[in-house]
Amino acid sequence: MIIEEKITFDKFIRWSLTAVVVVVVLLLMNYLSSVLLPFFVAWLLAYLVYPIVKFVQYRLHVPTRVLSIIVSLLFVVAVIGGIFYLIIPPMFEQFDKLSEVLSRYLHGIVIRCREHALLETFVREGSMPVVNALSDFLHPCQFYTDMFTLAERWNGGNVKKSGECLRGRKVVFIGDTACNMGNTFALGCVHLGMEIVLCGPAGYEPHADLYKQFEADGLKPNFTFTTDPEEAVKGADAVYTDVWVSMGMEEEKERRLREFRPYQVNERLMALAKKDAYFMHCLPAHIGEEVSEGVLRGPQSIIFYQAENRLHTQKAILAFLARENARR
Repeated sequence: MIIEEKITFDKFIRWSLTAVVVVVVLLLMNYLSSVLLPFFVAWLLAYLVYPIVKFVQYRLHVPTRVLSIIVSLLFVVAVIGGIFYLIIPPMFEQFDKLSEVLSRYLHGIVIRCREHALLETFVREGSMPVVNALSDFLHPCQFYTDMFTLAERWNGGNVKKSGECLRGRKVVFIGDTACNMGNTFALGCVHLGMEIVLCGPAGYEPHADLYKQFEADGLKPNFTFTTDPEEAVKGADAVYTDVWVSMGMEEEKERRLREFRPYQVNERLMALAKKDAYFMHCLPAHIGEEVSEGVLRGPQSIIFYQAENRLHTQKAILAFLARENARR
């Protein structure tokens, strides 16, 4: 599994602040007498140490989507008899060459990244199966999980009817409809014959990239976009939301919280959906922002079933790809 990590101005500042602290320590301990030399040495140390600190943060910070993905995939690979490797790519790695090389080592790769173009590079330049664990454009593993979770409740105990029971159902996604989950639902529901309504404030409707993907896949868009949450959820079988401020959007936080406030999924809004409608969230959730605590922890919520089913759907995906790749 690959987790993409970028150098940003924020990290540069952190390195520099770390360097300043080290300079003070060095000067106090009288190890070096000059000012320029210790600063250079300290900045270099900070540059080398920070990626290690960041790696530890990725491994230990809870809860995050990264951690849940790593733990679930590690267990899945163990269950199907495989070997799991976690790779943090070098900061200036040429990903096209890396994909070609790793294809000679591995039977498949799972990638979680910010830029969807990285996944496309691996698919284009490599020869092994590539699984998108999350990108800034799509989140397909989560969509498979969500549909499996709904099918469990609607198929009447008959697994063979899992596809049939989803057709015609209405799912509403509320929030930033231009995010990866909004894109994924818009594309995925076409294949399943489901009605999908995307609801969010003006300016956060699906982007042109989504329409290009529909065209590339030979699909006709069938989603509806609206800015009216009350109208959107009427007759809904499932109401879905996600965080309003995704990774990399921290500078937009105050504006987003203000503009998305009317789109919180709360008890009043859920009451407008079907009585047996389910509430869904891919987690982690921010209580009081995109969802109220009463809905998140209420009887209509199936969020932890979604979380559990990540394990089972990813097991199915990896087992299928491993079997298909072995036939080559």
